[in-house]
Amino acid sequence: MRFTLWLIACVLVSACTVQPNSKDSVEPESESYQLDYGFYSYTYEKIDNYPAEADLNLLFPAIPGSIFGMPSPELVHISSVNNDLTFELTLPNDMDALASRLTGGGLMITPADTKVLRLGTFHVFPSMRDNVGGGGFIHKPSGDFMLLVYFSKSAHISGQFTIGRDQFEHDINIPAAGWHWIKIGKQSDYSYRLSTFDGDSDQIEFFVLVENVFNV
Repeated sequence: MRFTLWLIACVLVSACTVQPNSKDSVEPESESYQLDYGFYSYTYEKIDNYPAEADLNLLFPAIPGSIFGMPSPELVHISSVNNDLTFELTLPNDMDALASRLTGGGLMITPADTKVLRLGTFHVFPSMRDNVGGGGFIHKPSGDFMLLVYFSKSAHISGQFTIGRDQFEHDINIPAAGWHWIKIGKQSDYSYRLSTFDGDSDQIEFFVLVENVFNV
């Protein structure tokens, strides 16, 4: 989708500057997700015969105060996949120190002092650290794009956010503090709806965008 390409283009400008946060490894309370990952073309088609990569890290920087925005220099998590097409994503339960109040014209969050932090999604080959690539989460059965967002308390986000011709209607109900999956459902051309996802996270996959399709 055009909006995803726009998002990747924006975040790649600053993604190369992110550095690991040494405090993450000693966080005693955390949320863990066991997820698959796969290689996808730039048109978001899965490349089933693309070879697994031993030299691959998945990067998860913090994007504070925004649903669509730029990453901060703080890395929340790094996953080294080591040829295994599954990985464990472990995130601190309390992200209040990095999260901030929601920004973005056209959106309203209640309570207004709720802090939010979206998890950025990238990949890198350690031997080529200057080349940070795009990635994201996708719901495999529906093909909907997914976001993982931290909220400091129960909250509701409403309103509309526009990127070019694309309009994103928000109707996000958060029952409690912590990490929550947000689904981006396509309603029609140029129209999308963001809502809380209450399905099984086992059906969510991390997609690694690769430039060249591998052919056997």
